Amino acid sequence: MLSLQQQKALQWLDDGINFFITGGAGCGKSYIVKEIAQSRQIYKIIHITASTGKAAHLLNGVTIHAFAGIETGVKSLDYYKRHMHPDIKKRWLETDVSIIDEISMINAQTFDLLHLIACEIKQCYDELFGGIQVIACGEFFQLPPVTGKFVFKSKIWQQNMTEVLVLTECFKQKEDAQFFGALNEIRFGQVSDQLLIIL
Repeated sequence: MLSLQQQKALQWLDDGINFFITGGAGCGKSYIVKEIAQSRQIYKIIHITASTGKAAHLLNGVTIHAFAGIETGVKSLDYYKRHMHPDIKKRWLETDVSIIDEISMINAQTFDLLHLIACEIKQCYDELFGGIQVIACGEFFQLPPVTGKFVFKSKIWQQNMTEVLVLTECFKQKEDAQFFGALNEIRFGQVSDQLLIIL
C-alpha cells in the first residue's frame, strides 16, 4: 500500500512532471522508484539508472554513464556526438522517462552533459533532456560527487527540477520511533545529549 506521498510521485509520473524524490533513511525512496519503474505506462518507455553500479543493480537498472554512453563523462559533447554507438543513440531516442537514483553522486557538470546529449539526439533544445521526463532520487546529506559540485548547483537542474517530493513517513523503523528519531538527528548533524546516551 502506497502512502499519500508515494501516490503523488505516481501522479507526477502520469502528468509528465520532472521531479526530485528525497527523504531520510527508511522513508521508502527506493521502494517508490521501483514502483515507478514497474508502473503500467502504456505510452511511456521508462529507463532506470543510478550513479553507481551497486545502486543500479538493486533496482535492476544500469549506471547512468552506461545508459548514456559517456564512459566516465569527462570528454566533450562533440566527442560523444561523434563516437556514440547507434544502439545507445536509439535507446536515447526511445526513452520517455529517465529515472536517476542516488543522484547525490552525480555532479553538476555530468548532469549538464547528459542534458546536452539528450537535446542533441532528440533535436529538442527547449526542454530538459530534450523532452525526456526526468525523475531523480537521492539524499544530498549522503555521499557527494567524487569530483565537482553537487548536481543542484547546475543551472539546468535549477531551471527544470523545481518539483521536490520529500518523503517523511517512516517504513523501515516504524516499530522503533526512537531509532528513527536518532537517524534523523544524525542526518541533520544535530546530535543531542540523549542521542549520545542511546548510542
